[in-house]
Amino acid sequence: MKQLGFAKVGIIVMVLTSAVAAIGMGFGLWAQVLSIQGIVGTGTVDAKFSDVEYGVGYGEYPFTNDDGWVDNPLKDWDDDGYNNYPEPEYDAWEYSTVDPSGPAEEEMQGYWFTPRSAKDVARCYAFRDEGETILEVYVEEAYPSYWCTAWFHVRNFGSVPLKLQSATLLGVPAGDPPPPPGTQDQEIAPSEWWCIDTDGITPPVQVMGPHDPCPEIDGDDPLEEYDLKVHLSELVLGVQIDPTGYESYPEDGANVQGNIDIHVEQGAAQNGTLEFELEMLWVQWNEYSPPPPL
Repeated sequence: MKQLGFAKVGIIVMVLTSAVAAIGMGFGLWAQVLSIQGIVGTGTVDAKFSDVEYGVGYGEYPFTNDDGWVDNPLKDWDDDGYNNYPEPEYDAWEYSTVDPSGPAEEEMQGYWFTPRSAKDVARCYAFRDEGETILEVYVEEAYPSYWCTAWFHVRNFGSVPLKLQSATLLGVPAGDPPPPPGTQDQEIAPSEWWCIDTDGITPPVQVMGPHDPCPEIDGDDPLEEYDLKVHLSELVLGVQIDPTGYESYPEDGANVQGNIDIHVEQGAAQNGTLEFELEMLWVQWNEYSPPPPL
């Protein structure tokens, strides 16, 4: 009986010893783990209306051709409210300039010309909001056939190149072609002239040029008439602005200049306020989608 017990004990010991040896072999293998960690720092998209100066005496942006001050000798060289020549037949503001009678147009060597009337009745100003993402153009004492041209600069303060994807008139009735369902916006293209009804009744319509009249509405409600004609220019869809400080084409690729023309139409009501909003969408340069061919 004792021998049998020893045998049993011996077997048990033998089995345990073998198990421990097997475990020892497993932990005796040397190994090293290499890992890969991904760290991606993203860039920024930050387009703003800027106050770029071209040089001494060129003033700050934005500005208009009827604010009574020469801001850029190439653009509004005759907007000098203190030295009007000839003397205006009527001067409501003393230091303002005689009113524009047509849109400002580039003529030669970068110089722009504004046709003007003989009276100083209205005036026009342009400002940036505190966030520098909204351009505000104010016209005082406007009347049918009054014109104002406002210039602005868009600057890329981010780190990702941007391209102009679209320009959209917000909050207007559906035009032709109609905007997507559920929206009240009309996409336009720079260089196009659009008649808009700021009362939100009549859909906007495109006309051929600055001197083409807006269509007359066959109805008894004066609110259905077109109040304004607007025109965005000096920009093209797809124009690129590089991050500030980077070399690019054109000479200063971190800036792009544009202007907006505003014409008061015959449908404008007296003693009223005409408001519209034009939105420009800037996207990262590699996500730009060109418009379909005509």
